[in-house]
Amino acid sequence: MPAPWPSDFDSASVVCALLTLLSAALVGRAVRAGDDLVAVSLLGVQTLYLFGAAVPRIHERVPHYRRSGAILLGGFGGVALLAGSSSDLPTLYVCLGICAAVDLYVERRSTALRGE
Repeated sequence: MPAPWPSDFDSASVVCALLTLLSAALVGRAVRAGDDLVAVSLLGVQTLYLFGAAVPRIHERVPHYRRSGAILLGGFGGVALLAGSSSDLPTLYVCLGICAAVDLYVERRSTALRGE
């Protein structure tokens, strides 16, 4: 009889784990293809973000990990845009970071208004 599925993992963790593997493969492909350092760095940061979202011990101990990490990705995207990256990936990261920051602000604001 197969072992039961670990209770620490939820479906979002499994999806993030699969995306971590895909992102790591993209980093390897970018390095082999000789892509610019900015693109490789952005993919590497994305891989670390997805890894943290996949590991239950990390995202359970860090409050709002997925949103906080997305805000950090937005910061890296902004730096990449200032460095003159020709990719659309930094723009996507900045949009993701702005959306995560607004979502986090709205949640905290509504929690404060409810008095929790």
